Amino acid sequence: MQDPIFIHALWRTGSTYLWGKFRTRDELCCFFEPFHESLIAKSKDALLSDFTRAAKKFSHDTIKHNYYDEFEVDEQGGARHFRSRFVVDKYAMGLSEKDDELTTYLQSLIDIAKGKGQRPVLQFNRSILRAEWMKQRFGGAHLYLNRNLADVHQSYTEKGYYIPSYITIIRQNAAHPLFKEIAEHLDQAPYEYEGRFNEATSDHDAKRFKARLTSSTRKTRSLSEQDKKDVVTFFWTLGLASASRYSDMIIDSDRIIQGSGRTMPQMFSDVSGLDVDFSDLRIKTQLLDPLNVSPRVREIIRNAVDKIGPDWDVLSSTEMSQQTRVQVALAMQ
Repeated sequence: MQDPIFIHALWRTGSTYLWGKFRTRDELCCFFEPFHESLIAKSKDALLSDFTRAAKKFSHDTIKHNYYDEFEVDEQGGARHFRSRFVVDKYAMGLSEKDDELTTYLQSLIDIAKGKGQRPVLQFNRSILRAEWMKQRFGGAHLYLNRNLADVHQSYTEKGYYIPSYITIIRQNAAHPLFKEIAEHLDQAPYEYEGRFNEATSDHDAKRFKARLTSSTRKTRSLSEQDKKDVVTFFWTLGLASASRYSDMIIDSDRIIQGSGRTMPQMFSDVSGLDVDFSDLRIKTQLLDPLNVSPRVREIIRNAVDKIGPDWDVLSSTEMSQQTRVQVALAMQ
C-alpha cells in the first residue's frame, strides 16, 4: 500500500478540482475537507443535501456524488472520531505538539482507505499551519496548491463565507504568536464563553460553531475593504511560507492554466506517483493588479513569516506565475 497523499490549500484555489481528479481513480480513496464543520454533527442525508446545494453554488459540476461519501458517519450524526475543535482550534501547531484525538481521527481516515485496499488522499482547506505537523506524524506526499492572491480575493468577495471564516480563525487563535498581532490590529478579541452551548454533544458543538461564524460575519461587516484585503493576504502569505518547509511540491494553478495543463504533469508524477491530465482545469483568471497591503499588516505578516522560517530556496525555485512572484515580494520580503 502506498503512502497517503495530502493536499493542502486555501479556499478557491482549485483544490476541489484536484481532489475530484484523484477521486475518479479506483485505486484511491479521497477525503474531502476532513476539517469541515459539516462533519461535526450532520447525518448522511444532511451531508448529501449540503453537497447538492454547494456543488451548484461553487460550480463543482465535475463532482458526481456526495463530497463526504468516503467518511464513516455515526448514526447520531458526525464523522467518526471527529471533534468540533478540529475546524479552527489549534490552527497552527508546533512539531512537538501532541494531540491524540487529532492523530486518532486522521489515522482513522487513512485506515478506512487501507481497509478498502486503496491509497488514501486527504484534501484540506484548513490545514496550512498544521500540515508540517501532519507530515511528521503520517509521512506521505504533501502537495500545496496555490493561486494568485488577487483572483483568490476576488473570488472571496463573491461569496460571503470565506472572510468571516478567516476572522473566526483569528479570534479562536488570538493568543497564538502567529495570530496575536493581526488579532490586536483588527480588534478581534477571542470569543466569550458561550454558556448556552455548554452541553457536551455534537449538536451543541455544531450550534456553537455556527454562533461563532455568525458573530464573525457581523464583525466582518465593520472591517474596511483594506482590512479584508489584509486578512486574505495574511493567510495567503503564511500558506506559502509554511508550504516551503513541508511541501513536496507547490502547485501553481495559474501556471497550469497558462500552460494548458502541460507544465505540471511530470513533476506531479514524480511526487505523487500518479499521472494526471490537467488540461481541463478551468479557473477564472482576471489578471487583476496585485493586492496592496497596509504598512502595519505588511509588518505583521513579515513578523509571522520570520516565526515560520520559510525555505527561501524552495520559494525561489518553485514555478509560479509572475503575478504571484510580485505578490510574494510585496507581502513577504
